[in-house]
Amino acid sequence: MAGRPLGTEGMRVRQDLLDLLGGPAPEAGGRRRWLGLTVMLAALGTIEMGAVAFLGHAFLPPAASLAFDIVGLVVVVGSCTATVSVVVRRHHVGGEDVHLVLGLLGAVRVPLAAVAEVIALPPLPAMEVDAIGPTIANGCLTLTAATGVPRVQLVLHRPVTGRRFLRRHDVTQVVASYQRESAGA
Repeated sequence: MAGRPLGTEGMRVRQDLLDLLGGPAPEAGGRRRWLGLTVMLAALGTIEMGAVAFLGHAFLPPAASLAFDIVGLVVVVGSCTATVSVVVRRHHVGGEDVHLVLGLLGAVRVPLAAVAEVIALPPLPAMEVDAIGPTIANGCLTLTAATGVPRVQLVLHRPVTGRRFLRRHDVTQVVASYQRESAGA
């Protein structure tokens, strides 16, 4: 999937990112899908917690059933927080760096001086739904929020540290989706 090169110098890279993303704080993209996933997780988690609480309180000692209640609540709240964070958090293009995020699931802060090339990529087709989420392969951190939204690829001069879940990785490329449709994608 070839994209179109947009620029290579420091301030030119910043301006290219601002033009492509539509401003200094663009949305990550795919908001409606992530909100739907959050609602689904909350509903299923609540049903599951109710069933486990009923069975736990019926057959287990009070301390054990309380422990199950607490663990279930932490898991449901943590899962919902991680998924809704994609809706709330935004990319940020600053004066010296660009911070690309996929909520609490993945992020990278790239100094603009480290960017060799900015490439506009087309949206992922719906059949590539398994490519959604933060992934890392061959030094490329992918922060794709959904199919059907445009993406940007940053090719770097030197490795930077990116985060996927709780693990940190050195990356030489970053691909991130964003909400705004660009004129060239």
